[in-house]
Amino acid sequence: MEQKVTIKVSDRTYTLKAKDAEAEEVLRKAASIVNKKLENFKGSLANKSEVDILTFIALNECANDINHRKKLQDIEEEMKQLESELSGYIEKIEK
Repeated sequence: MEQKVTIKVSDRTYTLKAKDAEAEEVLRKAASIVNKKLENFKGSLANKSEVDILTFIALNECANDINHRKKLQDIEEEMKQLESELSGYIEKIEK
């Protein structure tokens, strides 16, 4: 059942929709991670605006997501190759 979720990022409050409790938890964890990263970067990027820092965080997270998707794709391809090799091996044993 869809529900409204209120989260806070930096000094702003957002009301979002979550399809279930698990989606709500993901949104809350994501907001927590962004807030922690924001606080960490504020120290090292003190001369940058909050918008610049949030943009930097978004770019980093997107780059990480792309890298993880590529790794997952590589693993899936390797798994298919191993399944094919295993099938061939089993066929040889059965003959």
